[in-house]
Amino acid sequence: MSNEKNIIEALVMKARGPISINELTRISGIDGGVTRQYLTQIKEEYNERGIELYSNNDEYWFASSHNLSEFFEDIEKREEKHLGIASLETLAIIMYRGPIQKTELDIIRGVDTNSVLRSLSIRKLIKKTNETGEHGSTIYDITPDLIAHLGIQNRGELHGYGELQDKIKDLERAYTENV
Repeated sequence: MSNEKNIIEALVMKARGPISINELTRISGIDGGVTRQYLTQIKEEYNERGIELYSNNDEYWFASSHNLSEFFEDIEKREEKHLGIASLETLAIIMYRGPIQKTELDIIRGVDTNSVLRSLSIRKLIKKTNETGEHGSTIYDITPDLIAHLGIQNRGELHGYGELQDKIKDLERAYTENV
């Protein structure tokens, strides 16, 4: 393993949470394209191990492998809390449509989502992003913990995600053509 790749691996490990390619590049001084190549190599090296490299929206982090989830059952039972229908609906919207503004969530659900968003945030299933939308609206996205819990590497692996994104783009295109 090259010294540069070791640096990238160590930075991701030390971050103890998602770290972006931009941050890795800024801290390490290693070119973004090279950093991305190293991350791909590291991901392959950690595949099928107890710890894996996960990614979402150009953010990377290490977490325990979902393949070993049977060994975490007792720990998860302590933390397990049931989600209501409103929470599940809101979480699904954020998973498939996110990052998404709170105002959009309210419109889609037809109700104020403050309490649901607070509950999902406390459970570390969603997070506020550092960005704001139109008129200062908060933007929400899924967390690395949720991605790891689902046993996927990124949002694109969600069932039906690609097809849904294509349909959304078609609807948006049709809307803009008719306006």
